[in-house]
Amino acid sequence: MSNVLETTIITAVRNRNETIKQTLPSWLAVGISEIIIVDFRDDGCESVWDVVEPFDDVRIKVIETKYEYMFIHGLSNNLAIDQASNKYVLKLESDYILQGNFFEENQIPPHSFIGGVLSRDWHKWGLLYVEKKYLEACNGYNENIIYPTCSDTDLEERLRIHLRKIQLDEETVYHLPHSDDIRFDGYIKQAKKETGAVLHHASIRFNNVLIKAIPWTAESKRNQWTLSQIEPNRYLALRAFGQKTLEK
Repeated sequence: MSNVLETTIITAVRNRNETIKQTLPSWLAVGISEIIIVDFRDDGCESVWDVVEPFDDVRIKVIETKYEYMFIHGLSNNLAIDQASNKYVLKLESDYILQGNFFEENQIPPHSFIGGVLSRDWHKWGLLYVEKKYLEACNGYNENIIYPTCSDTDLEERLRIHLRKIQLDEETVYHLPHSDDIRFDGYIKQAKKETGAVLHHASIRFNNVLIKAIPWTAESKRNQWTLSQIEPNRYLALRAFGQKTLEK
């Protein structure tokens, strides 16, 4: 039996309007009941709401930041997980197109989760399909990990302590191709194509040291976030610094 109506799709973006414009229709088409997009941006970034608003679909919610000058993968995804209202969470990267049979072909047995694959298309490693209670039990994504690599791997390793990993059916997800240097956009300004591989491997080594040096616990999460509804189905992420509200 499909879990589509009990599933929330989450994704985190930064300057990915053209990508979301191509992928969001496929997410809506599978019959999902809730989609949460975290627009982890500063005032210099394009707003994903410009792309989302024309869909005029009550299933879509946007959590928008204003003064985040560096994209933090773990924090942005944890914001979405905290607000997900369904039993299951399907975490996607913004460049994943879902095929119509995704939920029929990717069933989650008890005490299991579905994770991305490296065998044929390592770009699909960022997919995770799991019950929300298990994400909460392991404290979600490690927000100490700054660069884009390792965050998904670290979470999978913690989930696998108690759960069995089920391989994703690769034919049910299509990854929009892009250059390797784009994955550092928002982390390192003006990353050059020829240095992308060097940055990628250096960040893996850095993150592995960071994970071992700083334990990830529930107390480590940035709990100063609050959410205030300012428009139907649109949310603005707020910081409680001196109770100052970040007005749009």
